[in-house]
Amino acid sequence: MKKMWVLTMLLAIWPVTGRAQTTEELVSDGRNTDNVTTQSMGYHRRSNSPLKQITTSNVKRLVPVWAASMMNDMGELAAPTVYNGVIYAINGKWTFAIDVETGRQIWRTPVELEPGITRTAITRGAATIYNGKVFRVTIDNHVLALDMKTGKPIWN
Repeated sequence: MKKMWVLTMLLAIWPVTGRAQTTEELVSDGRNTDNVTTQSMGYHRRSNSPLKQITTSNVKRLVPVWAASMMNDMGELAAPTVYNGVIYAINGKWTFAIDVETGRQIWRTPVELEPGITRTAITRGAATIYNGKVFRVTIDNHVLALDMKTGKPIWN
């Protein structure tokens, strides 16, 4: 666990160029409702949206505008990350990039587990984005870095 924490901290300070969110966007998460860059919409972890358009009087009229399969019959526990109109979603079997407006899958990358892993493929938490990469943990305790635009693995 200590090695995982050290690796996470190293990733946070690893300088890489490219179009990506800024540190200020990460720190200010929850104020800009177009992007959800941290789990629970901010480091305060309130897990709610500051949107004023949804009220107790109109919430019953909400309807889905699209649906997407996460291709995992074990259910979903991981929170999505949203940045620049793309939802980054993870589960025990896949990592997805989905267009916010249309629900169209932009890319999908399978999780490859070590041979012999028999645990249920359930993932908690959220994908983490930083400097053009999507980071995620697998059930066999690997940290993966994927390219945000293509989903191609950068390292494991």
